[in-house]
Amino acid sequence: MPRILIRPIRGRAARLDFNAILAEVGAEMDATIKPTLIEEHEKIVANWAHEVIFKARKILSRAFIAVDVWASGDPENVKIWHYVNDGTDPHPIDAKNAPRLKFRLGYVPKTGVGDGYGGAGFATGEWRSPIHVDHPGNDAREFEKHIAARMRTWFRRRIEAAFKRGVRKAWKG
Repeated sequence: MPRILIRPIRGRAARLDFNAILAEVGAEMDATIKPTLIEEHEKIVANWAHEVIFKARKILSRAFIAVDVWASGDPENVKIWHYVNDGTDPHPIDAKNAPRLKFRLGYVPKTGVGDGYGGAGFATGEWRSPIHVDHPGNDAREFEKHIAARMRTWFRRRIEAAFKRGVRKAWKG
């Protein structure tokens, strides 16, 4: 008696090559995202007397996609960036290299708290020459936080587009 055998018809299973997706996303980060984020930081310090250089590193894994941007270059200039970006606590200032400090009252900084920056800082008040002052500290400008908020949608769209390109390249059948 003849037998009838029923088996499912299977083709070769298609596999997704995740490394191809990571390669496409990484290429997008290197070509577009990192330079743009560095440029956004450089706009803030463009007219500073203390040159700050920014560098970026991509962080790319199956669970996490990010870009770290940090200040580098002359350590004193990096310190100034952090003083302005992160703020300072109240602190005493004593005359060290001269018998007295010398400054004008009524200083208006070139950067403000929030997302505003640009222009030259200036002071219009009278001159003072004390030996010691108790500095009230500086409010944090939080440039990095504002750049991240402003660029978040743009960043997500670039990553999603690169991910889609990567998926199209990644299918192996």
